[in-house]
Amino acid sequence: MNPNPQKENQIGVYNPLSEDFSVTYDISGRGEPVLFTVHAGEIEFFEPVVARHVKKHLVDKIYNLRGKKFNSELDKKEISKEVSVEI
Repeated sequence: MNPNPQKENQIGVYNPLSEDFSVTYDISGRGEPVLFTVHAGEIEFFEPVVARHVKKHLVDKIYNLRGKKFNSELDKKEISKEVSVEI
């Protein structure tokens, strides 16, 4: 069971990696970045703007781990489907 259940207006991000994924984001715009983490094999729910940021960086990490040589938007779209959560 997910320890962080979905709250209204939040978007889920799934981490298919075997390691936790963390990224910082300055949600306030005041130079105070906040750390956001999606644990390995888990789904975490975030406000939409944060979810988009976390998802973008998670997709980039998976893309690079898979040894992709070119910045293929098609490959990234496929990976994006892997980390997206449909409720």
